[in-house]
Amino acid sequence: MKTRSAKLKTLAALLMLLAAFFVIRNYAHGESFDPGVGQYTVSIPASIESRLVTEAAENTVIYKFKKADGSLQFLFSINKVSYEQWTLVRSQIPEAKLLGQKDGTIYYAELTTRKSMKDADKQAYAEAVGQLDAIVQSIKF
Repeated sequence: MKTRSAKLKTLAALLMLLAAFFVIRNYAHGESFDPGVGQYTVSIPASIESRLVTEAAENTVIYKFKKADGSLQFLFSINKVSYEQWTLVRSQIPEAKLLGQKDGTIYYAELTTRKSMKDADKQAYAEAVGQLDAIVQSIKF
């Protein structure tokens, strides 16, 4: 028969597993395709994943918020530039956040400057914007 201490340890372990499951379940982890910016991973909270649309262009991947009416609003992008281009980007786009560098290539994120909406999507958009820092910090090349 298990002692009280052993039962408490088992309960604590189960609670830790449950908490880990909750964290994993609430974030969608996935690797991107390689659209020209390189292979990367990004964690998107499950609560906003269905509201994001991804578009790939040369040297950039753009994430847009999908409004209830189907229109799209820029949320953030992941970009690839040379070191020389980066110095220009930094001076022209103050919202640009350096993600890393590899082999003379700079990777950065550009974030929306629009922080709110006045329509039916107000709450969902505010939630998405509120998650941007965590999303950007999760990006790994």
